Amino acid sequence: MKFSSLKWLSLSRVLFTHEGVIEHLIAHCPLIEHLAVRHCSVYNHLSSEVPRVCRIYRVKSLFLCGLQKLKHVDVQGVQEVHVDSPNLENLIYRPSNDSAPLKLNFDSCTNLRCLCICLSKSIDIGDKWFLELFSKFPFLESLKLDNCSMSQSIHILSTQLKVLELSHCSNLKEANIYAQNLLSFIYRGIDQPAISFLRSSKQLEVKGYHCSLREFVQNIKPEKILASASLFIYQSFPIEPKQGALRVSSIPPSIKAVELLFTPENEALYFPYMSDLFSSCCPKSISFRLCSVADSKEFIEFFYEILMGKKEGKCHCSSSNTKCWWHALKIVKVTCSFKFDENTDLKSILDALPKYSYDEKIAFMLEL
Repeated sequence: MKFSSLKWLSLSRVLFTHEGVIEHLIAHCPLIEHLAVRHCSVYNHLSSEVPRVCRIYRVKSLFLCGLQKLKHVDVQGVQEVHVDSPNLENLIYRPSNDSAPLKLNFDSCTNLRCLCICLSKSIDIGDKWFLELFSKFPFLESLKLDNCSMSQSIHILSTQLKVLELSHCSNLKEANIYAQNLLSFIYRGIDQPAISFLRSSKQLEVKGYHCSLREFVQNIKPEKILASASLFIYQSFPIEPKQGALRVSSIPPSIKAVELLFTPENEALYFPYMSDLFSSCCPKSISFRLCSVADSKEFIEFFYEILMGKKEGKCHCSSSNTKCWWHALKIVKVTCSFKFDENTDLKSILDALPKYSYDEKIAFMLEL
């Protein structure tokens, strides 16, 4: 069987009689440009000594050679992958979750632009790995590592890198990034490594997901980078339920935007929650993503009343020498991420949340 004009081929959870069928099929697609092989299996019908259910196993190896037009490869669930394609631009690799050693070889793909590696615990990702990576692939612009085992300290040096994502990478304590053309850096994870942008573009945007706000902000250097940072925080802050003034000893660094999925349920946590938030950073935009009406409505009302105090000249800061934390706040956005039903009191939500601008500086918006 030959597909002389085929350019796109996707094989997902396909059961083959033997592993060679995949490579035989691909070899007869000379113009293939986009290839995806995800979680395919082999049925060993010749082995009668084992139970029928045990004759099925995942494809263990995949060799892609001689495909001159191949530009995009997405391989998932295969432990050994060899790609020999000089025009390959995008490679996504996610091995299976078992403990078998994996082998990934794509050294000949010197035109690679984007690389995404997931669930790679058996590869030692450290300074040597990054040095060889950017040396072999001088055009690499996007690098995404997800659930990978890394050295405690890494150094990333690249003049071409524009996008860098590190998601749930274990062991990482320090990341030093020398990438003057980097436009986007995204970090996902509970751990809070120290992140230094030793060379950076003025257009760089930093985003943090699932992290502690205070630690994430404190661990980014230099501080001027924070002016373009957007942070998504879904968990509660490590705060103690103490009432009082907002504890801001000095003007915190400026942040472009903060999106919060968590809002406190206990009224005693309202003030310390806000104190922790605004002593960590001074955002220009805050977005509350409400997951339930009952848990969030009262806090949003409380938050609005505090902001209204600015118009009346009231100050809640603990130091008279410190400018109020809301001096850069421009927008407060409330987004309802849950589905409404016939029992939802939508009118009470709309009435509780201001839908207008005041003082021509702070705008409250509601998105449903």
